[in-house]
Amino acid sequence: MATERAMARQTNLFDHLRLLAATMVFISHEIGALHSAVSMFSIGLWGAWGVNIFFAISGYLNTISLLSKRSVSIFLISRAARIYPALIGCIAMTVLVGSFLTTSSWSAYWSGQTFEYFWRNSGLFFGLRQYLPGLFEHNPVTGTNASLWTLPIEARYYLYLAFGLLLLRFNRWAIGGVFAVLIAYLLTAAPHVTLDQETLRLGLIFVAGSAMAACQGLWGLRVCALAFSALAVALAVVGQGEAAFFLATAVASIVIGQMQVSEKFKVPVDISYGFYLYAFPIQQIVVSLKLPLGVGSVLALLATATAATLSALIVERPAVRAASHLKRWIAAQEPIWRWRRGSQTSPAPSRLAD
Repeated sequence: MATERAMARQTNLFDHLRLLAATMVFISHEIGALHSAVSMFSIGLWGAWGVNIFFAISGYLNTISLLSKRSVSIFLISRAARIYPALIGCIAMTVLVGSFLTTSSWSAYWSGQTFEYFWRNSGLFFGLRQYLPGLFEHNPVTGTNASLWTLPIEARYYLYLAFGLLLLRFNRWAIGGVFAVLIAYLLTAAPHVTLDQETLRLGLIFVAGSAMAACQGLWGLRVCALAFSALAVALAVVGQGEAAFFLATAVASIVIGQMQVSEKFKVPVDISYGFYLYAFPIQQIVVSLKLPLGVGSVLALLATATAATLSALIVERPAVRAASHLKRWIAAQEPIWRWRRGSQTSPAPSRLAD
């Protein structure tokens, strides 16, 4: 019986999709790191598509989390624990390794520019910096981590989502209304949404994922997928072909992610975030070694997977566990806080879904 129950256990495919998306970004950046002119094929079909998948899943899962917990403080602690420790670890690694690879002197490298690189990129909201003194100056691409540009956008969307839902009292219909207004705008007066309009493109995909989460609770996933697919067709009909593709990508990502497979196919360690963070600086290091084309790519892939695994085990998991203690304490205080504000009922034990 125990064996039958184990065989019946299932898992979804969101971790698999995130790892696929990170790999797509890796492929795009591998071409870019080796050649200064990146083809539209590699950017449009691989890198940007991978980022689109990330944002669709992010909008969907984070909205589900907020709607279930109905706590902005718990949500923001979860997001901070998920984003910042691994990010700071990656930036610190880049700075440290860069000190051995730089063509600048020791004193020139450990200057205000390096410290500014560290704190601005670690904070996300203060403007990113791409260059460290004397590092990767002779590579086809001279930046240190081209993947970081998406993180401030996503972090802002988390804040918009959290405080927007708080103001709307966590109402699913309100989320659907925001999405409906956005689609109506795109169907009528909006300029064409293209690959180059990063904030609008990623905003559409994030909001679509969020609306899918809200509508799923009202009508179910199948009805939502059909309705959102029909909206994608409508966008294509009015000439918003790329916007239609972006919306369809969001729908497909969520539908595929919700598919159930046997738990034996579960990703043992979710390394997608670390893979996304570490890929480009490692690729730049490998390019600077001037290895043969295939050898360098395989080495970069293996090194990135290793760094991502270590990040997940040593940094990300402990940070999430530490944050869970704080979240449980906050969840326990919320009923007491409401009761002290004047509720006529005694505070009940709080339950927190991890």
